[in-house]
Order: sequence, then structure tokens, then C-alpha cells
Amino acid sequence: MLNACLESMQSPTDDELNQEYILSQDISRKSFRRAARDYVWATKRKYRKCYECVQDVCAYLRRKTDNIRNSEYFCVIPFILLLLPGSAVYMGVANIYRCPGSPETPIQVTILGLLGCLVLILRVVNLILRANGNVSSEPLLIVITASSSIAIFSFLMAEIITFLNISPDFDSSSVNYCNKIFYDYIYYSNIAAFVIALIMVLLHFPCCSRFRYTSYMPVPFQ
Repeated sequence: MLNACLESMQSPTDDELNQEYILSQDISRKSFRRAARDYVWATKRKYRKCYECVQDVCAYLRRKTDNIRNSEYFCVIPFILLLLPGSAVYMGVANIYRCPGSPETPIQVTILGLLGCLVLILRVVNLILRANGNVSSEPLLIVITASSSIAIFSFLMAEIITFLNISPDFDSSSVNYCNKIFYDYIYYSNIAAFVIALIMVLLHFPCCSRFRYTSYMPVPFQ
């Protein structure tokens, strides 16, 4: 009987067990919340460091491309590039009746050449105005140049689709006849146009202001 009394005194009651269980649950929840918060903060730090690296690379590329575009040698590039749209106008007009297999192709090539000349001339005018310190008309020129560039891209896509659907015959007596020189010119000029467009995009990248990092949770840095 004495042993039973001692055991009853040493064994915890149900209320004590419940309190210990609740206390352990609170500790585990706090530990989980602390671990989750630390993980989120560590992830945010990694994202921000990655973001800062990307921003540094973009700033470096912008400085380099700005130096190239503002160099005195770059001013000669638009005059050299005028050869491509100028030749497109000539070839389109000269072969307007020499490609009955695709009569719309010479018209598209001519329009592309005219738009290309317009964009390059506007670019030259913009460079001249900037060199003289007159930047009041620059926004208008930028809008016109951007609109013309979009039109060029649209006509170029239409011309390429039309060109790919051509089944030319280089026999002048055929219904699908198309002048071989004109056909080869379109093929190589399309490749040249894409290469030039890619180079111009790279030279104008990243033409944007510095990014701004936004986070909905404060990130403690160590």
C-alpha cells in the first residue's frame, strides 16, 4: 500500500501531461516558423544577389553599346546600310513584271526598300541633330522611326511567307516563272536583313533605365 502511494505521488497527472504536450507543441511551432522565416530570408538574399548581378551585366552592356553607338565610326554605318534598301527598291521596280509566279513579291520588296531608306535617313537626321545639340525634335523622330521599323518587320514577315510559298520556275515560258537573279537576291537579302536586325537589337540592348528591386518582405543582410 505504501508503494502504491509513492507511485501515485511520482506519476504525473493528466493535466500535467496535457500542459507538457501543449508546451512542446508551442515550441515546435515556434521552431518551424523560425526555420521557415530563415529559409525565406535566405531565398530572398539569393534572389537579390542574382538580381544585382544581372543588373551589373546589363549596365556593363549598356555602357559598351552606348560607346559603340556614340562613336564617330558608327555614323558611317547608316550610309553603308542604305545600300541594302536602295538595292531592294531597284530590284523590286526592275523585276515588277519578271516574276509572274508571284506578282506581289516585287511590290513587297519595293515597299521594304522604301521603308528601310526612310528609317536609315531618319537615323542620320537624328544623329546630325544630336551632334548639333538640337534634341527638341528627337522624340518625334524616335516615334516615326519606331513606327517605320514595326512596318518594316510586318512587311518583311509577309514577304518571307510569300517567298517560302513560291514554287518558281526559271523557264520564261512557264506560268510560275520568276527571274533567277531576282529570286536569289530575295533569298540572300532576307538573310542579310535578319543579321542586320539582330546586330541592331544587340547594339540597342539593354536600352532601359536601371531596374528597381521590389520585395514584400524585409530582407536582413549579413
